Amino acid sequence: MKLSLFALLLLASTTVFPVFPAASASASDLPEDPFMDAGAEAALLKIEFHVKDEHLASFMDIMAGVDKDMQSEPGFIEARVMIHQDDRHRITLLETWQSRALHQQHFDAIVASGAWQHILSMQASAPQMGYYNALKAD
Repeated sequence: MKLSLFALLLLASTTVFPVFPAASASASDLPEDPFMDAGAEAALLKIEFHVKDEHLASFMDIMAGVDKDMQSEPGFIEARVMIHQDDRHRITLLETWQSRALHQQHFDAIVASGAWQHILSMQASAPQMGYYNALKAD
């Protein structure tokens, strides 16, 4: 059975276990970095998952619908799911948002619904997450 991320939002318990770092500073609050293109408004989010074998099929069903299911989310631009060539249990989710703050609103809703806890229960270890900027062009 294929479950979308939004179906998980409806089905998940209300247990909250946030592991995503809060957006405490905007790009304009950070010090100038000679290598980072801080002028870009868009936020690239990278999440690296290490999925337990017994949850791999269910997790992949969730990931298969991420880009389509999030199209209606305010500020969402795109998502790509990448599978490690040497270890199919290592999945990387790349999301692009108009801003870090808009992604944080989306993430807060997922945590509040309990869906994030469900995703965490499928993992062999805690997901590694972070926001990225492009390398500054010369």
